[in-house]
Amino acid sequence: MPTLTPRQLQAASLIASGQSQRQVAKAVGASYQTINGWAQTPDFRQQVQTIIGDAHQGTITMLQGQRLKALEQLSNLLETAPPAVRLQAIRTVLEATNSLPTPAAPVPARSPEQASHDRVCDALIEATGWLVEEGHLPAPTYALGH
Repeated sequence: MPTLTPRQLQAASLIASGQSQRQVAKAVGASYQTINGWAQTPDFRQQVQTIIGDAHQGTITMLQGQRLKALEQLSNLLETAPPAVRLQAIRTVLEATNSLPTPAAPVPARSPEQASHDRVCDALIEATGWLVEEGHLPAPTYALGH
């Protein structure tokens, strides 16, 4: 497979970042026709797609990490925050998990993370029941469970 030159690699990176071929031509010191020609070659197009794919995967990985941090913060709020904040955290968790599928049978071996999730869900269900009984929360219109 032919190797792209450093200028072609730079151009591919700029195109993958959303710049137009005219902007790329100016940035790498080439003509628009040259950039357009490079963009027609399979190696160049593959390089652009690889860069876009890597960026996409990096974004997904970052968002998954942020999601875990958010879940940890919600878990902390459920245990330590004032009642009004805990109530909002409960609602947030219940709304976010309402559409998750319920397994037909329990999984025999649970990881520590899964066991922690189960404890949080059980606490949410118990807290929600208590809040409904005490009149602090309307009865849910969705099934409680995980």
